[in-house]
Amino acid sequence: MDLYSPKTIKHVLKEIKAAPLKTFGQNFLINKAVIEKTISFVYCDTVIEVGGGLGQISLPLSHKTKKLIIIEKDKAFCDFLRKLFQKNKNVYIIEDDCLEVLKNLNQVAEKYKIGGDFEIVGNLPYNIATKIIELSLLASPTPKSIIATTQKEVAQRIVAKPPKMNYLACKVQYLAKPKILLYISKNNFWPKPKIDSAILKITPKKNIEKLKKDYTSFIGFAKILYSHPRKTIRHNLKLSKMNIKIEENFLRKRAEQIQIKDLINLWENTQE
Repeated sequence: MDLYSPKTIKHVLKEIKAAPLKTFGQNFLINKAVIEKTISFVYCDTVIEVGGGLGQISLPLSHKTKKLIIIEKDKAFCDFLRKLFQKNKNVYIIEDDCLEVLKNLNQVAEKYKIGGDFEIVGNLPYNIATKIIELSLLASPTPKSIIATTQKEVAQRIVAKPPKMNYLACKVQYLAKPKILLYISKNNFWPKPKIDSAILKITPKKNIEKLKKDYTSFIGFAKILYSHPRKTIRHNLKLSKMNIKIEENFLRKRAEQIQIKDLINLWENTQE
């Protein structure tokens, strides 16, 4: 069965009475070369895949890893994957909402005996990709890295630097170091999306546990600074009625002009 052929995919979907969820921006990656390249970025023996679909990425992952845990919400897809991997003792399927599973990842780690390093991998549904990344970084235990395929524009926003810093980049870069590994043409997906994609590697920082504890406070501060992105920090702080001391050279700037390390320093000064 050629799961990388749109014709085969359409046939299988008809048989199992399923379809890509347009509400989530769900598309199947069908280029084997691109999938092989994606798999080459995976190094851990244990992998959690978000959204197994029909197994286009799951199949090669199952050959490379010692333990593959697939999170898939759609019952029809889960039933198909169970048949596909019925002889694979290293593959486990969780039929549930990935957002809920990531919030309780400690339970998954305990049940499937994840004792060492693991990675989270996925061709993420466009509409919830940023939430999946955020929950993956805040999860306990913390993944060694996240290899995520998402919209090109989203990936570029996540890795942005001044003067194009933004609230999303701020949230991810506070916790981790993101890097774009590869751009993928929209022609490599079915159904064909309107925009291109990119593969991101997101590596949590070494002090991630401390950062997670301070995340809510830091993001609350950052949200104020980015409340009106084209306005200065002085303007946004005045609107928020926050009475904090910040150097004049920062007050004259917009949040998008400030590096993440400086933004963290500004927040730390508010904690003294």
